[in-house]
Amino acid sequence: MGLWKGKRNQDCGFENSHDFPLSFTSQNLLASRGVQIVPTLISIMQRWALEYTRLNIAIMGERGCGKSSFINAMRGLCDEDEGAVPVGEEETMMEPTAYQHPKHPSVTFWRLPISGTEDFQPEAYLQQLKFVRYDFFIIMGLEQFTPMHAELAQEIQNTGKMCYFVRSKVDADLDAERHSRPTTYDEEEILHNIRNHCIRYLEEGGKINPEVFLLSAFKLEKYDFPFLRENMEKALPGDKNRALILALPNTSPQTLQKKKEALQKQIWKIALVSSLITVIHIPGVSTILDITILLILMRYYCQVFGLDDVSFMALTRQFGKPAEELKAITKPLLAKEITINMAPFYFPSYSSFFLILFLFL
Repeated sequence: MGLWKGKRNQDCGFENSHDFPLSFTSQNLLASRGVQIVPTLISIMQRWALEYTRLNIAIMGERGCGKSSFINAMRGLCDEDEGAVPVGEEETMMEPTAYQHPKHPSVTFWRLPISGTEDFQPEAYLQQLKFVRYDFFIIMGLEQFTPMHAELAQEIQNTGKMCYFVRSKVDADLDAERHSRPTTYDEEEILHNIRNHCIRYLEEGGKINPEVFLLSAFKLEKYDFPFLRENMEKALPGDKNRALILALPNTSPQTLQKKKEALQKQIWKIALVSSLITVIHIPGVSTILDITILLILMRYYCQVFGLDDVSFMALTRQFGKPAEELKAITKPLLAKEITINMAPFYFPSYSSFFLILFLFL
């Protein structure tokens, strides 16, 4: 799953493409000379410098509140895409379901159904779900929140975890108001009323100064999602913060800028891995490995910034334009277009390629 998932690479002799994703004849040279440290260094770079710390995000709510569509949107998928979370299927309360990010497998979204029955016990529920494995929780509500949601949030906060309230499907509310009251329609006032309605019910349940984020999984960057994103980022420590930023869907220039900054901060790790390669005293090996690392990074960066076929198909659906039309206006190369044959043309001086890498970002 993710950038390095694929079939076993028989040519290079490594166990799978996660260990060494590129396929070119120079790998046979490395394998034949018994350079055992090579796959180890590549693996270190992938796991330490690129994949970052594991991040587990819990999405909670009753059936029908939009958990599945929200998880799909956060993973850059539509509900009908391959690998998307099934929408509208039966849920079992005590069986959380994990969905890895398709491009960032260290980031996992967990769908956690909530039972709305009167005998619901938040503390027992969290214990059953092994709450310690989640980094933070998002409680989703459809029409309104209840005292049960407030109690659940309080139990979560008692464990030291962050919790956010999300009122979903506000686009449907706005559409209904627009059709029923076309002459007096006021979007800002409607959203204000929805938010206050949710806050009032949470306060009745004992929650003090609750903050509610309004959003739509189908219009993710609209409404309160930018504020939710900012709150999530601030609450996470260094490596987990970067994992979240890189996994976020590319829905705004601000998100792209944050991804650029996050990647730049990791260049020193990649440079350190490259320096370890210099201990291999076999002619050509250091150069070959530097080229390999650079190509891996370029492909990875293209995927982070949405320059891959899956991302282009998502944009096609979002804007209603053919994929080829969108590709025609992009200046950078697509991930699949980056090959070993490009290296001599674009990077004639491998000794300075980390300077080029910094400028590339």
